[in-house]
Amino acid sequence: MGRVARKAVVAGLPLSVLCELARLRGRAYARFGTLPGPIRANLLATFGEGPETDRLARRAYAFSVRSRLRHLMPRLRGFDDPVHWPLIGRERLDEALGQERGAILLTAHLAYASLIGPILRVHGIPVVQVASKRLHETARARQARYATTGSRFRRYVYARTRVTADTLGPDDLEASLDARPIFQALARNRAVFLVGDGQRALEFAPQPLLGKPFQFPTGFARIAMATGAPVLPVFAFEGTRRHPVVVEIRAPLVIDPAASAADNVAGFARILDAELRRAPHLWQKWANARVWGIPRRHAVDPHG
Repeated sequence: MGRVARKAVVAGLPLSVLCELARLRGRAYARFGTLPGPIRANLLATFGEGPETDRLARRAYAFSVRSRLRHLMPRLRGFDDPVHWPLIGRERLDEALGQERGAILLTAHLAYASLIGPILRVHGIPVVQVASKRLHETARARQARYATTGSRFRRYVYARTRVTADTLGPDDLEASLDARPIFQALARNRAVFLVGDGQRALEFAPQPLLGKPFQFPTGFARIAMATGAPVLPVFAFEGTRRHPVVVEIRAPLVIDPAASAADNVAGFARILDAELRRAPHLWQKWANARVWGIPRRHAVDPHG
């Protein structure tokens, strides 16, 4: 079956069926597939040799395979029904926005983070995502290519199965050196969605993570210190067959404007450390070349 035909089949299947197929595919790849080198190397560098590390590497690989569906989910039939996506802690965001300073929703490259923005919008929350310019431009170029080439059937299928999790909506922002659009969004009392464990930034603060020093970008802390906007950690974890992904908004971090940015980053580092100890296989960064390497100071994404 050709790629376009497979995508046509995917577009016609119910969301619950596709999620179950993704689980089965991940299980099969983890058992019979060849484990990607970076995943095993990073886990060995973190946890050392042993059967438990091997099992963890297989679980991480299984998750990386089944989670590929997340890029396509916003286009699938039934995604726009909030019943599928439980949202825990919405009252915390409502309370934060009640202060009229906006709110920073802070996540990590953990589990289904790329679905947080689309799911919040399904629940009627007009979140402003700050996304990587590089990912956005890649997705935009891919859309332009597929939308104008091939047969009418190919274009029809693509329009209904195109990846949307990596693209920016009309209210979203491209991460750049110019933070003024973020300040403006917060001034309009909007919820701004940022990633707090990115490795492209202008400034980093070392914090312990799984017993090793990890460089956290300080952008979100500096913005919160300057604006007084509450910072609420938010995660999207695997749920049940009926509810494939659950989004949870946590209580606001303690941000001290008189402290250093590094000190204010520490609270989020502790939360991420606890989540990784609970479910380390869900961290997407295991697939990177070097998790514990020196991050790049980059002009594209100063806020992670």
